[in-house]
Amino acid sequence: MNRCVIFAVMSLALMPYRGNASQCQAEEVTSRPPDHSPLAVKAAYLYQNMLEKHWLDGLYVSITPTAPDGVTLQHSVETSGNVIHAGVWTGRYLGGVAYQYAVTQDPAARKHGGDVLHGLKVLRAVTGKPGLLARGYMKGHGPVVGWERDGNDSVEWHQGQREFANYRWYGDVSVDNLNAVLYGYALYFDLAADDQQKAFIAREVDELMTHLLDNHCRIIDIDGEPTQWGHVGIDSDPQFDDYYKELYGRRFRRFGGLGISQFPLRSQLMLLPDLLIAHHVTGRPHYLEFYHKVVARRRDNPEPDFAATALFVAIRPPAYQH
Repeated sequence: MNRCVIFAVMSLALMPYRGNASQCQAEEVTSRPPDHSPLAVKAAYLYQNMLEKHWLDGLYVSITPTAPDGVTLQHSVETSGNVIHAGVWTGRYLGGVAYQYAVTQDPAARKHGGDVLHGLKVLRAVTGKPGLLARGYMKGHGPVVGWERDGNDSVEWHQGQREFANYRWYGDVSVDNLNAVLYGYALYFDLAADDQQKAFIAREVDELMTHLLDNHCRIIDIDGEPTQWGHVGIDSDPQFDDYYKELYGRRFRRFGGLGISQFPLRSQLMLLPDLLIAHHVTGRPHYLEFYHKVVARRRDNPEPDFAATALFVAIRPPAYQH
């Protein structure tokens, strides 16, 4: 089962059950239920656990410290979770909430989705740079326990400014962070959003994608440089070929010295859905026009013989796969 399906299923389990009077009012569950309990009871418990242990102003923070039922974690600089992947999982979770609303039409699911939308707005706005996402954020000021206080990764932690001054956020956002957020926006837009939420999603997606295209398919961090994994695709304009040739030189050699104009269409598979999502939710034609330009330049290029390269040879035992 892939991660998208897993999160769709998880979101159904993490929402409080609301049935009629003859059905279990599972939202009242406050302690771990027995294994033989009805699914509705388990769902309500998991939802409550998520709010207590993984929730920060609409952001889903994974791998958090253990705590007894009923204890709410604060997700501050004093108690860090895996905040640097929070953007990915929050985007995926929003997609799951969209499926939950599509199945149940429960107003509570839409309300909860609105809370997640707020979290993703903060994830973008906290950076202070238009269209730039953070990887995640926490409450508080100064170094984060387990991340900065031992000297690790401190260069990517930043303090929010103005209305976000009480947030500590992590930068160097990657292509998978962006794609996960757009994934969530797209599903929620189609399956769950009301008119106000649709307008909000359209604005957010347009801002994210404007940043991307204005910077030639790159995510540019607050230091003015591309993030480490921020090359979402290859700009179809030939004037940037030399830049990408230097950037991807090592990969070219592995594929037998392919020139930038010879790269296959699969090299754009992170960019193409982003463009289609942006066109779909905003209605702005230039996203679809850019999509067609990218496809037209590469659709006739043959696929490399991956089996003949060392790039896809397993070099780690299964026990170490993510």
